[in-house]
Amino acid sequence: MNLEPSKHVKVRLPGGEPVPAAVDEVDGSSVTVALLLKAHLTLTTFVGRKATIEYADKKGLHKLVCAVERALPGDRLVLESEPQEDVVQRRDYFRVEAYAPLTITTREESPRVLETSSHDLSGGGMLIADPLQIPADTELDIQIKVGPGEPVRALGRVIRNTGDKRTAVQILDIAPADRQELMRYINERQRAALRVASGQ
Repeated sequence: MNLEPSKHVKVRLPGGEPVPAAVDEVDGSSVTVALLLKAHLTLTTFVGRKATIEYADKKGLHKLVCAVERALPGDRLVLESEPQEDVVQRRDYFRVEAYAPLTITTREESPRVLETSSHDLSGGGMLIADPLQIPADTELDIQIKVGPGEPVRALGRVIRNTGDKRTAVQILDIAPADRQELMRYINERQRAALRVASGQ
């Protein structure tokens, strides 16, 4: 845990979007944060529940799961961190939240076409919205709209359905020019996410 007073972070509380915050105090595994915007519910509602602190450094985007210990005056929360800290940059490719428009064509006996979008995206795969629940191991022709020009094209394969009408897809093959364009888009989103997480 690389947190220190005044560091800008985001705090994700149950049922809400990440809220910008600043670290007020760090004492061992206990972290006190001051929320810079009002949360969607009264802070005492979250006592005893899980929250996540998100922050960025040179290693990538960190996600630290915490238990909400108590609420303090001044929109402050005392959080007790758990030992496990997830560094998003552990993947071969940085995976970013990206709602890119997709056209998916299944390589089935009777091909199906799905106009959808990604939930997140990396150079090696993506999580897509999938109301069709395409079966695992199905190969896909994928078009990814990452800018005003021609879409990026790739061959993919369904890894699994996550149970919430989302499907994890692995990229099997992509032309060098398309990979370069995809990575340009991902790197832009990565830099934007790091700027937001670091409060810049």
